[in-house]
Amino acid sequence: MSSASCRPSLGSDTVAPLRLALIALVAVLMVLNSIGVYGFLSRAHIKHPLAGDVTVASKTAEIDARLSVQAGVVADFDRRVAQIDTAIEQTTANGRAKVAMALADQQRKNRTDLVAGRTAEAGKLASLKVQAAGVDGERKAVEADLGPVRYLATVIGATDEVAMRYFILVVALFLDPAAVLLLLAHSRCGATSKQIS
Repeated sequence: MSSASCRPSLGSDTVAPLRLALIALVAVLMVLNSIGVYGFLSRAHIKHPLAGDVTVASKTAEIDARLSVQAGVVADFDRRVAQIDTAIEQTTANGRAKVAMALADQQRKNRTDLVAGRTAEAGKLASLKVQAAGVDGERKAVEADLGPVRYLATVIGATDEVAMRYFILVVALFLDPAAVLLLLAHSRCGATSKQIS
């Protein structure tokens, strides 16, 4: 079967309008597809950093609140130990050494318990600070995902969002025409190679 038999037998006066209609149809479909691609890519770009920001912000808020409470607990232990030490020092300063020694003996167990409690609570505080550092690392990882966008924004002198929207627009507008041109080039090469053989 020859390639000429695949072509419809239309007169030359009907081929031009059909070609124009086909070109218009392909152009409209490319524009519609570009709009869809632009919307999809824009949504994906907005959704990803937003999800990361929300997650990191909620973890940060929770850890900051726990850090504040835990710092208060440690400060309370410090205050209570300082009260015992201050009472003993004031008693000694007033010249009542025997009373001060008796007071120190009485408060030794309380003070030891308070110091042990403070040590445990300080350990929890340190653990929370490690968790806070981990959340800070997550925040930096979310920001690093936007590194190429920030570079592009710097190059064109725009904000991150504007640079990303322009990039998405360029991708959406040029992918379909490039695909159609490649298809036409391939079909042209295929027709040329069939005519040669």
